[in-house]
Amino acid sequence: MADGSCMAVRQPEIVFVHFTFYNNPRLGEEGGRAMVYAFDTLGYAKRLCDGGVSEEQAEAHAEAARDFIMAELFTKADSIGLRQDIDGRFVALDASFAAFKQYVDARFLVIESKIDTLGLRLTVRLGAMLAAGIALLAALQKLS
Repeated sequence: MADGSCMAVRQPEIVFVHFTFYNNPRLGEEGGRAMVYAFDTLGYAKRLCDGGVSEEQAEAHAEAARDFIMAELFTKADSIGLRQDIDGRFVALDASFAAFKQYVDARFLVIESKIDTLGLRLTVRLGAMLAAGIALLAALQKLS
């Protein structure tokens, strides 16, 4: 049936399909890479028809393939939605990091003030011990 009479005049229909291949099944989505392919249903049906398949069967096969592939379709709108979702997550992540930074900064200020307080208390204690030692030496010297 390579005479060209197999296919009626139809608009070409191209379906873009998103496949994810995994290098290692244990890695899951993190180990995979996504690829986008185009699927031309008219060209597919024509190729089947040229190979000897009847027009009805070729069109039915192309439509079935399209229907099953459409379930895994990754469109430009999906890409935009995914991009917006990722951007939203990054904004939320940035806000979380900013809040965490403020928390850590506040905790460091508290720790620094506690260290300063301990340093002052240690200085006062050392000064009191030094004064007591001098007073004891003076008292011992008067007794002798």
